[in-house]
Amino acid sequence: MIFFTEAEHLKGNFPDEKIPIPQRTETTGSLIESAQKALNSRQFSKALEISNQGIQNDSTAAGLLNIQATAYASQGRYALAIESLKNITKLDPKSVIAYLNLGGIHTKLGNFKQAEIYLIKALKLSPDQPEIHRRLGEVFLGTKRYRLAQEHFSTALDLIPTSSTLHYYLGRSLEGAGKNDSALATYLRAVKIDIGFAECNYRTALLAQKLGKSDIATENMQRYKMLGGIGSGNTESIKKFKKLRASILNAPESYVNHLNMGNFFVDHDLFEEAENQFQLAISLTSETHHILNQIGHIYLERKNPKSALSYYLRSAEMSPDHIPSILNIGVTYELIGDFTSALKYYESAIDKAPNDARCWYALGLANFNRGDIKRAKSAWEKTIQLTPTNHPLREEVRNRISSFSN
Repeated sequence: MIFFTEAEHLKGNFPDEKIPIPQRTETTGSLIESAQKALNSRQFSKALEISNQGIQNDSTAAGLLNIQATAYASQGRYALAIESLKNITKLDPKSVIAYLNLGGIHTKLGNFKQAEIYLIKALKLSPDQPEIHRRLGEVFLGTKRYRLAQEHFSTALDLIPTSSTLHYYLGRSLEGAGKNDSALATYLRAVKIDIGFAECNYRTALLAQKLGKSDIATENMQRYKMLGGIGSGNTESIKKFKKLRASILNAPESYVNHLNMGNFFVDHDLFEEAENQFQLAISLTSETHHILNQIGHIYLERKNPKSALSYYLRSAEMSPDHIPSILNIGVTYELIGDFTSALKYYESAIDKAPNDARCWYALGLANFNRGDIKRAKSAWEKTIQLTPTNHPLREEVRNRISSFSN
C-alpha cells in the first residue's frame, strides 16, 4: 500500500518505513529534520545516531543538541541529557528551550530546587509560554505549594484552555489544598476533554466517592477499568498505553503525543477514543495537511478506508492543489472499490501537476488493478520519463511493463 507524501521529486511513504541515516554531506537543517522525524516516531536510537553525526560536524548546532538531549531523556539517560542541555546554555545563555528542558528533567528526578532555578530563568526570558508555567506548576505541586501551583496551571490554561493535562494537574493542586468540590469539577472537565484519560478517571472516582457523589464515582471507576483492560489485559498493551499517557502528561503541548495515542486506540478498535485524540492533535498544530494525511494513513493501514477518506477530503478541501491529498483520496476510493471516483482524482492530480511522476504512477496502478493494461502501460511509460534515473521506482515500473509481454 502506498501513501503519498510531499514531493522530493518522488517519494513513497510505507507504513513500516525506517528513518535513513543522512549522509555527512547533508546540511544541519536537514539533519535536524531527519532527527526530529525519528524522535516523533519514537525511534530514539536513530534520533541519537543522526544528531550525534551532525554534532560531530557542528558542535554548535543547538537544534541537534536539544534533540540529542530529548532522545537521551526518553531512554532514561538523564545525566547525558543534562550535559547536552548545558552545552546549549553555554552557546546561548538565553535559550528558553534548554532551561525549560533542564527544569523538566530535574522535576522528573525529584530535584525540585534545581528545577525551580532553571524554570524561573526560562520564565524571565519567555513569560507567556504555557510549557514553562506547567513545569513550574509541577514543581510547586511536588513541593506542596498548592497556591503557587494553582496560579501557574491556571495561567497555562489561559493559553491552552483545551488541555486535559493542565486541568488534571490543576485538579490535583486544588485537591491538595483541600478544595475538593473545585477539584472534582476540574477533573470532570479533564475527562470530558480527553475521554481516554484513565488516570484522571481513577482520581475522579475516588474523590467523588469521598464527596458522596456515587453516580460520578461509579461511572468513572467503570471507565477506568475499561481502559485499564485494554488489549484484553495484554501486559505489553497496558505498558504501551501507560507510556503513551506519560508522554502526554510530560508534553501535552505536543500534537505528536496525542497522534500516537490515537494510533494506539485505532489499533485496539476504540474509534471514539481515537477520534477524540486526533481532534486534540489537530487543535495543537497548524501543520494541517501533514497531520490530516497522517491520520488518514493510520486508518488506511488498519484497513478502514472510509475513515481515512474523510481526512484526505478535508485536506484537499483546505487546499485544492495539494497533490498528496488528491492522490490519497484516489488510493482510498480504490480500496473502497469505487474505481470511477479514484480515476477522477488521479486525472485531476495530473491536470494540476502534469510533471509529477507520482500522479502518473498512481493512474497506471489504478488502471492495472482494473485490468486495463494498455492505459496502465501508457501511464507508467510517462512515469519513467519523469522519474529520476537513480530512483528505485524506475526499476519497479520497468519490471511491471516487461511483465506485460511475458
